[in-house]
Amino acid sequence: MCRIRGMRRVDICLSLGPADRSELQALITSRNTVRKLVWRADIVLATAGGHGTFEIMRPHVKADSLAVAAAISR
Repeated sequence: MCRIRGMRRVDICLSLGPADRSELQALITSRNTVRKLVWRADIVLATAGGHGTFEIMRPHVKADSLAVAAAISR
């Protein structure tokens, strides 16, 4: 069940079971996983955790990219 907080989109809902979460976490922590796959797994886990777009983007992009994304979303 998805809960929407604030001004988040109501048409996006992602739920993961414990096995899916542990598999994605294993990909993230493995030193042999390609960086692009780690980045995607991190985004999926954050989305399933109910985090918003800017919370997900923040650790992955530079500050000037966040400012551009904020200006576009207005």
